[in-house]
Amino acid sequence: MTTRTFRAPNMLAALQAVQQELGPEALVVSVRQVHDGPAWQVWRGKGVEVVAMPPAGFAPAGASGASTALRSPTASISNAAALAAEIARLKARRGDRAVPPRSASGSTTLSAYRQRLITQGVEASLVDDILGVCAQTMGPQGLIEDRRVRAYLQGQLAARLRTRGEALLSAHRTICLIGARGSGKTSIAAKLAAQRGHGARQQVVWICADTHHAGAIAEARAFSEPLGVELRLAYTPHELAQQAAECSEADLILVDTPGCNPLREDEVAEVGGYLSALSNRALYLLAPATCKETDLHQMLAAFAPFRPDGAVATHLDETTSFGALFNFLWRSRLPLLYTSHGPQALHGLQAGRSGALARALLEGSWKS
Repeated sequence: MTTRTFRAPNMLAALQAVQQELGPEALVVSVRQVHDGPAWQVWRGKGVEVVAMPPAGFAPAGASGASTALRSPTASISNAAALAAEIARLKARRGDRAVPPRSASGSTTLSAYRQRLITQGVEASLVDDILGVCAQTMGPQGLIEDRRVRAYLQGQLAARLRTRGEALLSAHRTICLIGARGSGKTSIAAKLAAQRGHGARQQVVWICADTHHAGAIAEARAFSEPLGVELRLAYTPHELAQQAAECSEADLILVDTPGCNPLREDEVAEVGGYLSALSNRALYLLAPATCKETDLHQMLAAFAPFRPDGAVATHLDETTSFGALFNFLWRSRLPLLYTSHGPQALHGLQAGRSGALARALLEGSWKS
């Protein structure tokens, strides 16, 4: 959903504009001070810029004939000073140490959620920015209602991630899967084959180019045969190009590339050789939720020259900490294409939903 930008001389006027245009349940993505006027008018004071998103299912009042009641944010603004001071205190104590509760219930709630997100491993500066927006835009009553605060924070976290619609994903005819060894490439190939072939009744061809590692071919056969998916083997980039050309009638061609060590240039170059054999393909980078953030960024750095179209989050059921994956997706700006959990080929693969990952951060477990 697209965002809207509102500018006003002060916070009160900006929030009134947001509520008037998008309704009282609008999600405020960011708040910042801006220069109020042209750049050459240096004597002009500073104004406020608010970026907001309409809530799910929002329709303008004119479209339905119903009027939207404007809830005055005066109470929110009157409490902003105390809450802003709380956020400043949290920033000063940034780290893994527990933040003691304060007397104000709203501040206690924000402190608890800050500690939860820091424990998950979410970047502290981002956590403080999100809590700052929450403190500035939610009224005192809202800040003491855990359900509303959780929903607001989940929306704020989800707004930081990019995804792709299922229609765009279904348009990919040739998909190459890349990733480090053990990232789940063969399992994802099986899940995609089941989803597009078994579920959507499309003709799927699986080309296994991971032919040099022990057990890779046997594992591919163990998945493909029960699914009724044609399995082909490619031992060289030239064979991969030939196999793909022979499958011109297929609705989907899945290419399981060789797993590699991202720190080994020769192994990364081998994967690149296979990718160069296909002129028109989508490239999915597998990002295990069990990896450290530094390892995920190292893997992306190794494969960046091949221009991945997005990431597939794997092994989501094998961890209770999702901050590293979230930080990676947020910093890299890679779209989250799919999420995967569990070993079953017929289950556990879903189109990427930023809200599901945001919920996992707040709850400490993955729920499909």
